[in-house]
Amino acid sequence: MIARRSRRRHVRGIALAALLLGVFVGIAASDPADRPESNRQTTPSVFRVQVRTAEDDLTRLAAEGFDIAGRDLHAGWVEVITDVSGLAWLQHNGYDLDILERRDRTRPLRPAGTPEAKAVSPGYTDLTELETFLLQVGTDHPEIVRLEVIGTSVEGRPILAMMISDNAAEDEDELTVLFNGAHHAREVMTVEAVMDVIEYLTDNYGLDPAVTAKVDAHQIWCVPVTNPDGLHIVFTDDDLWRKNARDNDNNGRRTWKDGVDTNRNYEWAWGEQCLGSSDGIASAVYHGPAPATEPETVAMIELGRRLRPVFDVEYHSYGEDVFYAMGCDPAFSPTLDTIQGADQSISRVVGEQYAARLVQADGGVGFLPSPFGNRVDGIGRDQQAHENGTIAFVTELNNAGEGGFHPDYLTFRDSTVEGQRPGWLWLIDRIAGPAVGGHVTDASTGAPVLADISLDEMQIHDGRRLTTHPDTGRFHIIVVPGAYTLRVNAPGYFEEVVPVAVGDSWVPVIVQLRQDGSSRLAWTDLEDPGVTSFWTVGAADDDAASGVWEWGAPRGTHTGDVVNGDLEIGGPSFDRTASGGKNAFVTGNQPGASFDQDDVDRGTTSLVSPVYDLEAWYAVEVSWQQWLRTDVADPLDGLMLEVSIDDGQGWAPVAAWNETSSSSGFSPAWIDERVRLDDHVRPGSATRLRFRATDDGPKNVVEAGIDDLEIRGFSLVGQGRVAEVRFPGPGRSLLQWQSVPGAPDALYEVARGSLQNLAAGATSVDLGPLDCLAAAGTGETSLIDAEIPTAGSGWFYLIRFRLGYTVGDWGTASNGLPRGSETVCP
Repeated sequence: MIARRSRRRHVRGIALAALLLGVFVGIAASDPADRPESNRQTTPSVFRVQVRTAEDDLTRLAAEGFDIAGRDLHAGWVEVITDVSGLAWLQHNGYDLDILERRDRTRPLRPAGTPEAKAVSPGYTDLTELETFLLQVGTDHPEIVRLEVIGTSVEGRPILAMMISDNAAEDEDELTVLFNGAHHAREVMTVEAVMDVIEYLTDNYGLDPAVTAKVDAHQIWCVPVTNPDGLHIVFTDDDLWRKNARDNDNNGRRTWKDGVDTNRNYEWAWGEQCLGSSDGIASAVYHGPAPATEPETVAMIELGRRLRPVFDVEYHSYGEDVFYAMGCDPAFSPTLDTIQGADQSISRVVGEQYAARLVQADGGVGFLPSPFGNRVDGIGRDQQAHENGTIAFVTELNNAGEGGFHPDYLTFRDSTVEGQRPGWLWLIDRIAGPAVGGHVTDASTGAPVLADISLDEMQIHDGRRLTTHPDTGRFHIIVVPGAYTLRVNAPGYFEEVVPVAVGDSWVPVIVQLRQDGSSRLAWTDLEDPGVTSFWTVGAADDDAASGVWEWGAPRGTHTGDVVNGDLEIGGPSFDRTASGGKNAFVTGNQPGASFDQDDVDRGTTSLVSPVYDLEAWYAVEVSWQQWLRTDVADPLDGLMLEVSIDDGQGWAPVAAWNETSSSSGFSPAWIDERVRLDDHVRPGSATRLRFRATDDGPKNVVEAGIDDLEIRGFSLVGQGRVAEVRFPGPGRSLLQWQSVPGAPDALYEVARGSLQNLAAGATSVDLGPLDCLAAAGTGETSLIDAEIPTAGSGWFYLIRFRLGYTVGDWGTASNGLPRGSETVCP
């Protein structure tokens, strides 16, 4: 194959001005600073230590906060970076270890290249060279690449992404795969691996039919450096720097107390739920003050939401492993009952197939697949899996014998990246393998529909929500061959249930949803502060001491952890809106609050909606996404929904929940809730909703959340008047009519009137007295009518529906006005 890397590396190419103008404004050279703190460090010396340990004990080391640098699980050891106190802990707990290196972090940092400085092996790509490379690729292949700045770092450096596809200037409706590197700055080989994806695909496009087909059919996104500030530090100051450049202690200079581990800062399971992260700013695995506080993390979260990648490969080093999601806990991974054996995780199946194709830099075939080397939380692959339904991997490059973080470039660079090609090329092809996927469209208009997708044969254990892409209606679920039942639901449409037979190759499914005839009367995803400002927190009788309703990005609470088997989740750490939502109403949302400090305590807190005009509608359904966490069987603890039809003067109970909302195998979780208001009140012109969360005991836990509220209904005038009233035969034993839409359980009142009254009031709407004959719910009724109209007269029959507290009318008279009668049917 063609290789032109050296030319790209050393030719500056076109200027960065068009893409990067102003990005670096205000960045000054860093002051000399102390060497960075590792996980447990409190003293000046930092050690690289090889610890002999079994695979099962890795989680213990991670839980203790050690910076696990690399591993060789076959040989039974890991490398950790620690200080004197960490070294003492290892020795005290009986670990067999060797000290590989000791450094003095109080020594001032020196510019790279000075005789005393420890430098990265010559040849590795720094930020300037990376920009040159990407711009030259764009010059060489303008039709098939697009370079974007997807975000900026703490210090203002651009986070660059390159998309490879035919017609790269357009956002075509194509399935996506994502490759990224350098979450951890010292892992410099990861940048080379992503660059090789770019170079191999672009240089061989149009020459290799297999490569050309991959590029034509997909969007392949590459982010070589997700942490540019950290990589800059590695090349200029400290080759063991791991985190980003956040100035944690706000002293204006870089020290070992600075930086956030961006691969512990993602939203899903953030904050030591699986351990492997820390709330100490000096820790190498410091997860930040809250989820997604770092711009580098946010850039990758937003890119994932935008792309919905089928696969995500996150390169790290070192260890020659493949870790698949969910890395926090494999019990959260989606499972398929079509997979044989005890472990039915689809991520495991694909992960094992992918890992088997990778070639080690020394020629050995296959990496070691597992859900985790050690449990960690707040990580990128779990975020992609939970939020986007992505099958995501961490691929750990190289081993200790090859140099760990920094293998000799000339010796190992090419063999390392070439060994990755069989794996990532296979992943791109695997998109067209066994899968349930296609598009969901409106049967009438053909427009894409944002719909919820589920398979009866798939169990999702972490409360996630699989939806179609809002712009295209596309969905794609990787499965194994077998028979599946696909369910597709969207507000305003009838559910579609589609049997799908999956073989070795994906056959797209087109699901056309039929509208149910309802109208959207109100909708809010609670993202716009201008909309949420019309909601009211508090009522006259509220008395909760803490944990009142708040609007914003949920921060989440928990106690315990997965490692020790005592994890309990309180409030949500993410909202429920599909496709990039951030905000919701939650009870208590203090940053950094503990599990028992941020819930509802000793009373009630109320959340009141704006006024909705629902007077002209029936079968009014209110739906929303709900989170509820309770911990005791107290009937007074929980969440209640009330409704008012007089602008809040009086309230009627609608529904109450006392048990934790949960998905299969996980508690708690966001779930879909819905109620029909007609069953409780007749919807009026001044309707309000009120959610009330109550805690009856000082030590009880009550956490609640509300998101994505929608109100739908059917028009009383346009849809609620009974049509096609007729006798199907010559006798009077059966009367038929057409049922009104949206109310399959409605009762129908059948009334009889005199034709003489109708004739006498031909110009009037008043029907006079009516005789109520029957009520039925089937669209027809048997009539037992012993009376016979007198000679020269006759009867007419009218029908109206009754649904709970809502009653339709008798239709319209010839003048177009509603017919009326003093008659009230029992």
